[in-house]
Amino acid sequence: MIATFTAFDTHTEVSGQFIADNLAHIKAATLYPVLEAQGLNHIDTQRWYPIQVWLNVLRNLAQDAPTSTDFVATGIRIGEQLTLSPEVKSIETALRALEAFYTNNHRGGDAGYIEVLPSTHRVVTLHIHTPYPANLWYGVIYGVARRFLPPRSTLQVAMETLEDVHRYIVSW
Repeated sequence: MIATFTAFDTHTEVSGQFIADNLAHIKAATLYPVLEAQGLNHIDTQRWYPIQVWLNVLRNLAQDAPTSTDFVATGIRIGEQLTLSPEVKSIETALRALEAFYTNNHRGGDAGYIEVLPSTHRVVTLHIHTPYPANLWYGVIYGVARRFLPPRSTLQVAMETLEDVHRYIVSW
């Protein structure tokens, strides 16, 4: 079972830019007191922070204000705004870009992983093993995929929790 909101490795760090980008999409009245309690009242985008500090913020938001902190909606907004290279022109390449995005924003220990499995026609499967909430990733995947959805197509994202990974099956 994946331990949500608990770092896999105490040495893992997350980039300040990653935190700042996420904060721009979180809508919660309790956000600033939670950030202050974790010493994150000013995020330096050039700095690296212990991942557990950021996970504590997310955990507190989930516990303190579950109705106003919707991780799916936050994830969708993140996915819609995620900066992708100009070479990304399809759902599959956009989802593959999530692997590098995650790796580039975490360092120093086991941060988990995103793995995009070999795809079939209009179906992409991802395995995600990170300490972040599964519904946040669901939203990110949906938001990214929707950007590249071909006309007259319907997007579907199914999620299931396996023993140590969340599986997302994206089809259109």
